[in-house]
Amino acid sequence: LPADIERTSLSIITAELETLVRGLREPYGRIAVLYFLEHRETAEIAKLVGRPPATVNSQLWRAKLLLRQQITERRQKE
Repeated sequence: LPADIERTSLSIITAELETLVRGLREPYGRIAVLYFLEHRETAEIAKLVGRPPATVNSQLWRAKLLLRQQITERRQKE
């Protein structure tokens, strides 16, 4: 039973993270979806979105910062 509870908890956390990633404003949202949910490399993302790799890396860094802030805010509310 504990393994079932653990799997359920992980599924809930995964769903919440996916919701946060998909909710990011552009241009960070598309970059984050490709990176976190579709597991693509930054060089591939750069080609897909037609931006330089350095720009994608900067936008990914900002996306991570925004996600960190949202997660911190959620934890403080709990």
